[in-house]
Amino acid sequence: MIAVTRGASGASVKAGAIGMPGTTAVGLGLGRPWFAAVARAALAALGLAGADLEIRLVDDAAMAALNEEFLGCPGPTNVLAFEAGQGGGADGPAAGHAAGPQEGPENSPEDGQGGGPRGLGQVALSLPTARREALLYGQDEPAHCARLLVHAVLHLAGFDHGEAMEAETERILPLALAAAGEC
Repeated sequence: MIAVTRGASGASVKAGAIGMPGTTAVGLGLGRPWFAAVARAALAALGLAGADLEIRLVDDAAMAALNEEFLGCPGPTNVLAFEAGQGGGADGPAAGHAAGPQEGPENSPEDGQGGGPRGLGQVALSLPTARREALLYGQDEPAHCARLLVHAVLHLAGFDHGEAMEAETERILPLALAAAGEC
């Protein structure tokens, strides 16, 4: 299941297998179903279909607070990924920021004990920062948001920054954008 929320304490909207009702991300024209479709496609491309993931769409103030608390860096960043049990209240960001690859069965959504889908974690995505970056880099705003979300999912799947992560991003991004285009 994929849940997309707005802000630090926004109401959660849970995604089923097909889609979900949603509101539009301010200024981007992207609804919650769009973000859920991008994440669902990225998880499927990694062999993690069915994994649980929460996506928090936040403003710069909320992101700056998370960035300061977990990385000790002032100001907002574009995206942070938190392994299950860490999202916004425990130990810190996922692989690539502080932790190594996840434990458990390689590329499996199962929790390794027959208990069903694995709780992958939580992603915080600053929409204002993503928008500024897209304008600065001359990129399409939805494509940049999708790239950031795929990047975060890769961290949660155990990837660190480097060539392998870049290659996976380039492989998965077109699949994610195609899936999101169907929303």
